[in-house]
Amino acid sequence: MSQWRKVVSVLSLWYLGSSAVAATPIIDKEGLLTDEKGMALYIFDKDVAGSGSSVCKADCAALWPPLLAGKEVRLSSGFSLIQRDDGTQQWAYRGKPLYLFSKDQQAGDHTGDQVKNVWHLAKRDAEKAVIAFDAQISNNTLAVNPAETLALAAKSGSAKVLVYDLRSGQLRQELTGFISPRNIVFAPNGETFYVSDSSKGVIERWNAQSLQKEATLAVGPGAFGTAIDKQGQRLYVNNQASNTVTVLNLAQWRAEKVITGFAQPRQGVKLSPDGQTLFVTNFLGDKITVVDTDKLQPIADISGFNKIRAISISADGKTLFAANSGADTLSWVDLASKQVIKSVKVGKDPYGAALRPDGRFLYAGNLKSNSLTVVALPAFNVNGEITGLRGPRQAISFSRDSSTAWVLNEDLSIAEVDLSRNKIVRELIAAAR
Repeated sequence: MSQWRKVVSVLSLWYLGSSAVAATPIIDKEGLLTDEKGMALYIFDKDVAGSGSSVCKADCAALWPPLLAGKEVRLSSGFSLIQRDDGTQQWAYRGKPLYLFSKDQQAGDHTGDQVKNVWHLAKRDAEKAVIAFDAQISNNTLAVNPAETLALAAKSGSAKVLVYDLRSGQLRQELTGFISPRNIVFAPNGETFYVSDSSKGVIERWNAQSLQKEATLAVGPGAFGTAIDKQGQRLYVNNQASNTVTVLNLAQWRAEKVITGFAQPRQGVKLSPDGQTLFVTNFLGDKITVVDTDKLQPIADISGFNKIRAISISADGKTLFAANSGADTLSWVDLASKQVIKSVKVGKDPYGAALRPDGRFLYAGNLKSNSLTVVALPAFNVNGEITGLRGPRQAISFSRDSSTAWVLNEDLSIAEVDLSRNKIVRELIAAAR
């Protein structure tokens, strides 16, 4: 074995102490995971990967102590947290909770391996870190900068992000190095943008002027939809694999908290206009979880959906709109009562529920109809159909004056739509550069 492979590598997993930064690493020792004391870590066959919970409780947990984390954590690729019944947070690797074994006496002991054929040593799998983690789930993303001069386009099945110049209509650059880019969001000042990659399990910060990557922060595989507050201070990251939402402090570039209790939160995540409430879609269970952003904890659920996809919030914060791809409808939700009060039929397989800035119209991105259904507000009835698109989903952006929409096609071209005529007036194509 080469000398470098004998080196014990410390993974960047640590928590923030109350008075100082204190490192508490999980260690990769020639492929075996241990705690900071070198004690072996184990996984349990009866735990379901990605379920966000542990079935080892009471007497089981006394014999197999869970590896617990502090209140504030930074996650490395492949790692996540689950919440135990007592409210503590337990480390997990690739969705499987990690445990110590009480009968191991010293570093190097592996007496828990193969106990009852259901307990096994936790092993680092380097190969899985470089392949698509959740390739069976497809989505795309489109972000337009505040100056409306740049559009960033990506889809989860492509390893690149395309940068279009909206003034010339030409492709400016291809950004590479991704595996499964899921969501892109600009900072409010337009100086930076953030890209989530579910396979790499990271959030990347990019400079919007130089188009150079500035920093990478691990949040665990399954990182999906994101939402940024108006101050550009916090980024909320859905993690569909660990059933969590990670709250990032952008100024300090660290995880502020990992909120648990979700069920496959994917692309749908929106902040209320006042920033006090976060709405998170749960693909499993077809519900929206309402989160208090001051306390950073769930406070309510909204149900009544059918394969919920994208959501939008009205400017007054009183109404939520949701796309139901299972029913081919858009739902109107009264946020005071947290009830779906009416629905409207749109095209086939709607993913998008995009509310334009002036609040006069809502647009359903219909994947199988290759169209946008235009829904008038507040009447909430169909007002028209925009055709000529190719596999539109939830990736729809608007100009501030509500005159123009940019809609991402499945081939990563962008259709520019004149909303006064509901007509495509220009198409931005990568091959045109």
